[in-house]
Amino acid sequence: MTGKLYFSDGKTNGKHISVSMELDNGQHLKFLRIQENLVGFIITRHRIFKDKKLGIEPLGDSFPD
Repeated sequence: MTGKLYFSDGKTNGKHISVSMELDNGQHLKFLRIQENLVGFIITRHRIFKDKKLGIEPLGDSFPD
């Protein structure tokens, strides 16, 4: 299972929170599980955005001679 650990004040709850532990200082350490299909979408969107910023493909047919 892929995810991330983060500290919270304990007031926020999400449907993807797998584990929440209350610490001695009152904060909560939470594990947010990352959905694989969501990660794939984000990676794909980032790649498309990054490709658009690069400009014309120099080895493609649309590159001027």
